Amino acid sequence: MKITLSKSQWEMIGNKTGWMKSAQEESEQNYLEYERFMDIIKEENKSPEAAVAQLFNLPVRTHWEICEHCHGEGVHDNPNLHSVGGPGIEGLAEEDPDFREEYMSGMYDVPCKTCRGTGKVKITKPLYDKVSPEVKARCEELLRDYYSGQDEMAAEAKMRARGIQF
Repeated sequence: MKITLSKSQWEMIGNKTGWMKSAQEESEQNYLEYERFMDIIKEENKSPEAAVAQLFNLPVRTHWEICEHCHGEGVHDNPNLHSVGGPGIEGLAEEDPDFREEYMSGMYDVPCKTCRGTGKVKITKPLYDKVSPEVKARCEELLRDYYSGQDEMAAEAKMRARGIQF
């Protein structure tokens, strides 16, 4: 028994090469968008939200907030002092009063990389009210993918810090 399909039925089912090509093209486009998104974040040092706004030419609303990393001071402890092993900061401070005095005075502080020493960060929020639902969904997908990747990297770093290798 031979089944004959009309052109519209065939298109509805999905011409194998045509359907695969469009899915492949969409996948490539999504990949290229994500790569450009990551380039904007890294090379232009923008927040993920600002990168999405730039990538899709969205209007934005911005405001300033106190940096959560340095609490508005512009500097913080040198992270290298906490990873030296041995007695740690507390042990060194107990053993060497001069070190304690220098440490407490801020001698070992480093400029904050998050705010670049200013104590504040610019918060950018894309405005989605004038874009199509498809563009809004793609923006939200990019942000979700970015932040889930950041969560994974943080979890892996914690595991490495505890000596767990994978």
